[in-house]
Amino acid sequence: MAMGRKRIGLQAARLEYGYGVKIWQGAEACARQTDADLIVFPGRNLEAPHGFDYQYNRIFSLMSRENIDALIFETTVIGNYVDEDSVYEFCSRFKDIPLVSIGIRVPGVPSVMIDNRCGIREVVRHMAQKHGARRMAFIKGPEGSREANERFLGYKEELELQGIPFDERLVAQGDFTSLSVPPVIEELLKKNPKVPDAFLFANDEMALGGMDYLRSQGIAIPGQIRITGFDNIDQAADFD
Repeated sequence: MAMGRKRIGLQAARLEYGYGVKIWQGAEACARQTDADLIVFPGRNLEAPHGFDYQYNRIFSLMSRENIDALIFETTVIGNYVDEDSVYEFCSRFKDIPLVSIGIRVPGVPSVMIDNRCGIREVVRHMAQKHGARRMAFIKGPEGSREANERFLGYKEELELQGIPFDERLVAQGDFTSLSVPPVIEELLKKNPKVPDAFLFANDEMALGGMDYLRSQGIAIPGQIRITGFDNIDQAADFD
């Protein structure tokens, strides 16, 4: 007897903006190539702190063996505001479904990892060697995020390799959203009367928000400073 089309579930973040869009587009292209049905469950972060984002996550209750044959988790996205144990616990609710994790290594689950440190180190190296930047501000992602922490470690490691002293005054705590950017940049600029040579943001969404805010403060970009993000989202590629 012929087998029916496989139903592959994708637990996704926002489909209109950001990092999750790239994953969704790739999954959609692969589903077409393999003649599979792709069923997308667009939720938000676990314990999302902004507005009513948590309500979107009710859709995760539909991720069951009745609806899908396998499930891809964007663990790197849903885990932004919780620790890894919370991500593991969430994934364990679906242990009766074949799983794949993207971004966080989940015990017993095939996991696709991203080399976050390498990417940030290349950015710091480029800024130091090609643009002569010595005072590079870094806007971090949420404290509980593994990816955010890896990116910050990459920043510190490459500063050391470039012979640039680490300065805590050049570091601010963001949360991967543009909402967090204005207050943390305002605080950072107060600590640094001399504007940094460059602003390195832990993701593109914060970089775009940071660019708008810095320009509103009369800072010329790229004339006065340089800005970088991380993730290569479509909106960043189209922005200048």
